[in-house]
Amino acid sequence: MAIFGDISVPDFLIPTAPHDTRPALEHPDPTHERRWKDRVWLKDEGRCQWCKKFEEYTKGIEIHHLTYERWGQEEVADGCCLCVECHGTVTQATRWLRRVDGN
Repeated sequence: MAIFGDISVPDFLIPTAPHDTRPALEHPDPTHERRWKDRVWLKDEGRCQWCKKFEEYTKGIEIHHLTYERWGQEEVADGCCLCVECHGTVTQATRWLRRVDGN
């Protein structure tokens, strides 16, 4: 668990490699990105992998990159579903940890 203030974020949600930052604002292959997000959604059954809520009980579900190592050629294992609330927390925690660790 990564501790972020008073919140513990599961380790599997925090990219650990220094190169794991989004390489560009726009995906190099939007068609692949759409298909990848659809496959991740199916894998996780549209359920947040942190709080376990389904979309109808949240403000929405987003696809979170667990790694950017294969940016543009992502595999299903490179992502997971997170609700908007959890995704925001994980993103903030990741940015905070990068500052602390110097990544």
